[in-house]
Amino acid sequence: MNNISEEGNPLVVTDLTGRFLGLSNMDQKGFNKSLEQKELWHRDRNTGRLIPYAITGSLKDIKDNGAWYLAVVDPTQDKKNIQKPRKIKENSLVGEMMQNNSSASILERLYHMAEERRRQGKEGSYTTYLFNQGINKIRKKLGEEAVELILAEEKGDRIHETADLLYHLVVYLCAGGISLQEVFAELEERERT
Repeated sequence: MNNISEEGNPLVVTDLTGRFLGLSNMDQKGFNKSLEQKELWHRDRNTGRLIPYAITGSLKDIKDNGAWYLAVVDPTQDKKNIQKPRKIKENSLVGEMMQNNSSASILERLYHMAEERRRQGKEGSYTTYLFNQGINKIRKKLGEEAVELILAEEKGDRIHETADLLYHLVVYLCAGGISLQEVFAELEERERT
């Protein structure tokens, strides 16, 4: 992947004062993921994969300027100190729910969050962005995530892509007025047959 159209558009990274820190490539998916996770993602020039951008500092702002992207980073805040760990600890709430076979609760909390974002329209939220774009955008993102899961080869990538797919599925259901209880009832009905 050597031409810009395959890699996306230029990504300029600066600090809070506007000092240049780096240059890479980004596409709409990387932009949306950066908004969602409050961590800078970009297209790797060698592999073409969407990966976290190796910066020292936390992402403060990101803008889509049409033909290029601008990311503002605060180098005084270490991003490692503000990111939540991806691994589930056994004594965590999610770990306990999984041990108690009630992992559906995380989906219910996610659905409740999506409903709140749809009602309140929280500024800067990726979920709000999706609702504002409409059901067709959500449907497209859901399809993209399904394909990415199918193409993922490493276990860690499959876990990450599954989480992305479940998140977008919950947003899709919420946008369509379908409750998780309706889906669970359908699954229980199928389990009986």
